[in-house]
Amino acid sequence: MEEKRIKFYIEMIKTLTAFIIGTGAGILALATQDGNQFLIVFVSVLCGICVTLLVNLFVYLDKNI
Repeated sequence: MEEKRIKFYIEMIKTLTAFIIGTGAGILALATQDGNQFLIVFVSVLCGICVTLLVNLFVYLDKNI
C-alpha cells in the first residue's frame, strides 16, 4: 500500500477516535442533566455511526494490507 494512503487512513482513524470520544462525553453530559431528549438521541446516533465507520475502516484495512 502506498505511503500516502497509509497516512490518510491513520488520519481518518485519529479523527474518528476523537469524534467518538467527544460524542461519548456529550452523551455523558446530556445523560446527567435534565435536558432535551432529542439531542441525546441525535448525539447517540452520531456516536454509533462513528463507531460503525471505525470498525468498517479496520476491517477494510485488515483485508487490504
